[in-house]
Amino acid sequence: AAFLRAREGFLVAGRAARRVVEQAIGVLERLGAIGVKHGARVDKYVGDGMMLSFETAGAHNAPQALKAAIAMQEEFEAIAGEWQRVGYELDALDHRIGIASGPVYGRRMGYGASSAFTIMGAPVNLAAHLCEYARDTKFHILLSNSTEEAARKHVPAGYELKPFTVPKTAAFEVVPV
Repeated sequence: AAFLRAREGFLVAGRAARRVVEQAIGVLERLGAIGVKHGARVDKYVGDGMMLSFETAGAHNAPQALKAAIAMQEEFEAIAGEWQRVGYELDALDHRIGIASGPVYGRRMGYGASSAFTIMGAPVNLAAHLCEYARDTKFHILLSNSTEEAARKHVPAGYELKPFTVPKTAAFEVVPV
């Protein structure tokens, strides 16, 4: 399963760049640790977002990715509460997750000292696509059809999966009940 999580909104006018970077790093550290705890590998950081990969073969990847996404969203809500208590602006704070499953391939990309291992394939692109549309959902998590099929029997208590319209693909929204 490929898992992409992205954030926007740290670059808000009036905040010192150093402070913004420190806040972004803090959020990414906390959320990345949750992903790793659930069996993910941080594939890369992109701006103030990151891509995680659940690379081991087998159907257990989708349920693990779903559980990680829910835990990350719950942690993000806790972070937002902490920020609100200390007076940080929350208007631009955004968090969304797209999860897609399927065969991917990994290899080193780049050249020389700048090369790094990454994963590629249709699920990675679909996860990024779903991540964009997740901003329009209640809980900001979207799953691909194949991920939903693999994870539907493992949805944690208190959540359900509902169909969500995304152009050119079937998707499912994670919704707290």
